Amino acid sequence: MRDIKAGGLSMKGSEDAKKDFIKTNKWFTGKARSSSKTAEGIATLRFHESQRPEGERICYDPYAVHFISPEILEWIASNPDKVKASWEQRERILPGIDNSVIARVRYFDDFVKRSIDEGLEQLVILGAGYD
Repeated sequence: MRDIKAGGLSMKGSEDAKKDFIKTNKWFTGKARSSSKTAEGIATLRFHESQRPEGERICYDPYAVHFISPEILEWIASNPDKVKASWEQRERILPGIDNSVIARVRYFDDFVKRSIDEGLEQLVILGAGYD
């Protein structure tokens, strides 16, 4: 194994692993809706987390699946090994990034629920992507 530089990030792994990761990312961004590729990636994370058993998941978003292109959903369903390898590679490159996103979702879900319980009457959401 050797360090491989990709986009300024150091990737540990073989040259083949680097090529597979780059190929998968290019494919994903090519299939993602043009409205927001980042937002669709976040929706994919939310969908993935929502598939976990109720006692294991950090957040639940039953609507996330509707923000993912059919091509990406089909690829995910047809390529579980590649999906797993892609998640693992991203974790090696950007440790904790997926968990950070999921924790952020949970934080804001809890905050909004608590605010509603305390009498919140109006909520204005200013965000990018599908927020």
